[in-house]
Amino acid sequence: MPLRRGSIKSMTTKLTISVPDDVAAEARDAVRAGRAASVSGYIVAAIQHFRQALTLEEWLAQADAEAGGPPSDAAFARVDAQLGLSQSVERESA
Repeated sequence: MPLRRGSIKSMTTKLTISVPDDVAAEARDAVRAGRAASVSGYIVAAIQHFRQALTLEEWLAQADAEAGGPPSDAAFARVDAQLGLSQSVERESA
């Protein structure tokens, strides 16, 4: 599709979504406070943050696979001791 003179081809897609009232209020508050340029920008930032979190989870899974599994309780205990922590925190098992 040829562009008209002076027009810019958009690389975005317009979506209509429904969000809970508190999420909408939070997004609008972020815009008013200057933490986001727009409600759309706020939602895009949230999605990008979520995508990065998934990438981190994938990275951790890959590191565990390369190391032969997640760190053992003994490894956590050694690190806790080196950090001067009196007791190990409760950790989620894989």
